[in-house]
Amino acid sequence: MFEGIILIIFFIIGGLTALLALFFFVFALFRKSKRMLKIGLGIAVVPLSLYALTYWFYDIHIPKLNKRVEKVYAGTYIMVWPGTSENTGSADKQPTQLILNTDNTFQLDKNKFTSFYGHGTWRAGATEDGHFEFKDKNNSIIFWAEPSGGNKLGIGIEGLNTQTIEFMK
Repeated sequence: MFEGIILIIFFIIGGLTALLALFFFVFALFRKSKRMLKIGLGIAVVPLSLYALTYWFYDIHIPKLNKRVEKVYAGTYIMVWPGTSENTGSADKQPTQLILNTDNTFQLDKNKFTSFYGHGTWRAGATEDGHFEFKDKNNSIIFWAEPSGGNKLGIGIEGLNTQTIEFMK
């Protein structure tokens, strides 16, 4: 939210200074004044700097942070369901796994809690809250996961009572 407010302020200040620089450029053309042209160029530095700063933040800095988070969370996760104990499962039954690969693909084993299973893609930083976005092969969002602690993902189950299943590394 805070960065959105800063972005709005950047657009307002950048737009106003761009208009002011344009005014000086037009004035310098009609009067053939080098001094007005230099003033216009000096003022034009402000909107160009704000644009460069915005570009750096959203197209360089944020994706770099998301790649770091993706490296931390990549790995194999096992489903932990709060209503089950470790003794209830049979010895030959495999626990449900969620595998997050470093190439932003994932595999989720078939289970009774989520409607999706199989392969797809994932990415970090999909929302302002830092949730992970999981998409199927058709590029449709199938679910969101909330990361915590570097080794846990929580996935909300849709239904009357919204519950969360957790996957631990």
